[in-house]
Amino acid sequence: MGRRRAPPRHEPVADQLVAPRQGPAGVRRRDRRGRGLPAAHARQVPVEAAHRRSLVDRRGRLVPQPGPHHRRPRRRPLPGDDAHHRQPRAPPRHGPHHAPHRHRAGCVDHLALPGPRRRARGPLGARAPDDRGRGRRAGWRDRLRPGLRGRRLAVLRIVTRPLRIAHVLPYVSADGAFGGPVAVAVEQCRELARQGHRVVLVAGWDGEVDLAVDSVDVRLFRTHALPGLGFSGLVSPAMVAGLRRHVREFDVVHIHLGRHLLALAAAEACRRAGVPYVLQTHGMVTDDSRAKSRILDAVAVRRVLAGARAVLALTDAEEEALDVVSRGDARVVRIRNGVAPVSVTRHREPDAVPEVLFLARLHPRKRVLAFAEMAALLHERGVRARFAVVGPDEGDLPALTAFIAAHPGLPLVHEGSIAPGASTERLAAADVYVLPSVREVFPMTVLEAMAVGTPVVLTEDCGIAEELRAAGAALVTDGSARALATAVERLLTSPTIRDEIRRGMRSSLAGAFGIAAVADELTARYRSAS
Repeated sequence: MGRRRAPPRHEPVADQLVAPRQGPAGVRRRDRRGRGLPAAHARQVPVEAAHRRSLVDRRGRLVPQPGPHHRRPRRRPLPGDDAHHRQPRAPPRHGPHHAPHRHRAGCVDHLALPGPRRRARGPLGARAPDDRGRGRRAGWRDRLRPGLRGRRLAVLRIVTRPLRIAHVLPYVSADGAFGGPVAVAVEQCRELARQGHRVVLVAGWDGEVDLAVDSVDVRLFRTHALPGLGFSGLVSPAMVAGLRRHVREFDVVHIHLGRHLLALAAAEACRRAGVPYVLQTHGMVTDDSRAKSRILDAVAVRRVLAGARAVLALTDAEEEALDVVSRGDARVVRIRNGVAPVSVTRHREPDAVPEVLFLARLHPRKRVLAFAEMAALLHERGVRARFAVVGPDEGDLPALTAFIAAHPGLPLVHEGSIAPGASTERLAAADVYVLPSVREVFPMTVLEAMAVGTPVVLTEDCGIAEELRAAGAALVTDGSARALATAVERLLTSPTIRDEIRRGMRSSLAGAFGIAAVADELTARYRSAS
């Protein structure tokens, strides 16, 4: 065979597409399978087609070129895309996912239009204006437009989301020595959980009491008392460490604060972690001129008051005191305590002796000796009744014991203390509840007595005395033993007065002193804080 002539140097592109590839000598090279293989220095693809795919394959055949439909920009895959669809996942109302088919671009809520790359969401969850037109991913939330309607829907979604709330108590014990703050925290946690929020109650613990609250996760930590400091010297390293580890898991932390090292450490942990926290002082933080109080205010109290999103006060006097202690830096807002009405069936024997109850700590401010003098006056008047004192000792027990010993025929007994949560049952068993204390901010035992229908006698120095008097829900006195005895005698001897007081109590609990209204106010404060 003669030598073949090499192809011309300037050959049209069309002829190159049709002509077979050859080696330099015009003879096709062979691979291991006997197929034709272009030479190593075969001519390159023409410059006119360099922007496209290779025109020929390894065997020298033409390769199909992409058409116009291949030039469409492809959307980047996003988290949550379904493997069976080229479009994003359908919203919940679309129904179950189905296998791909030739009409998938026309499925309900599937758009074939490509869109720009996803952008970060704004504070309300709405996307940027240039995100409109791309596939929908998670229902109505991702179809929000940056208009008024979109903002309203996004705010509605945020407002209706259940909150993760932690309540922090410095101390709970079997004798109920910490008093009202425990009852307030338990009522608030129970109602917030009933409204659908996730609530955790964190408390210092004496190692004995078994505290349980319906639908609330209760976490108790053993406390240790520094000598000579009382409640103020309670510490719990385990509780503080646990809060530091898990405090960011909550939307807001509600701390029942006093001048207690444990409560201040919990507030400081929230402040350093940047977690919103709300303080409620229950009248325990007042302007105190003692040296240890001033030192503690300068070191810790003033700082945590200023860092709180809200400081809850019960009365005008407490609000003024908090403003003085914080030097105007605290965000003080007013709130009430509240209880839920309790259905109690009263079975009283006609010849049963009525009981008059004192339920409080035996602290000089609670004035248990005024109750004892009142009992002696009623006994001298011939009023048929028995008198019971319930509460832990905080200084007045020796004087009460001496008074009982000096009046051997007086039906007055001291029953000791009761566990937290048992006060409602004990109040329901009494016929009249008397609280002769002074400088009382917002006594929870009064509300608990109202909840079970036990008439209440209290003093003018109580923070809610005037409101209860106006509603006809209690008998208010000047606090003297004689005035207390007169009020109790009216209640024991007049069924009409007892019925009028009970109607006033039910009306007050249905309105301002109901726990549902208090929980709604707390939820609004929590959401504004978080």
